Amino acid sequence: MSEEIIQPAIDVEATIRAAGDSEDLIRRLVDAGEHSEDIHATIKRNTDHLGIVLGKEEVASSGSPRLAGFQEAVTLGEAFIAE
Repeated sequence: MSEEIIQPAIDVEATIRAAGDSEDLIRRLVDAGEHSEDIHATIKRNTDHLGIVLGKEEVASSGSPRLAGFQEAVTLGEAFIAE
């Protein structure tokens, strides 16, 4: 007998709010223009977080206008780290 794993429903609004914090942090760090291992690690953690959030079907199908900004922040952060 196999057990079915049931994923709990996510709070889409809370998830989007938390992702907004990651977006804001990425944008602030990129705008500051300072490079260091710590800054790059912070940006990487936050771009990874946004990538996970953007990959959640509930979030993707929410139609939130913030999703485009999240994707843009991921692109900005990844480009900044690659400089």
